Amino acid sequence: MNLYDKTFTHPDGSAYTKIDRVCDQAQTLPLPPHRGYCLVDSWFTCPRVMDAYARRQAITSSVH
Repeated sequence: MNLYDKTFTHPDGSAYTKIDRVCDQAQTLPLPPHRGYCLVDSWFTCPRVMDAYARRQAITSSVH
């Protein structure tokens, strides 16, 4: 896994955030054969991240 690079941007020049990175990583997860869980810290529970995992048919759980 590569470290987060604050200087990386989207093709349109907008900042590539940690939230963007987590959403992209959600798309690379293998699909579980039944139900799956993704354990994350509380700041990952924003709607964009939750939706990214939901699109991968994973159930997201958070820890505070």
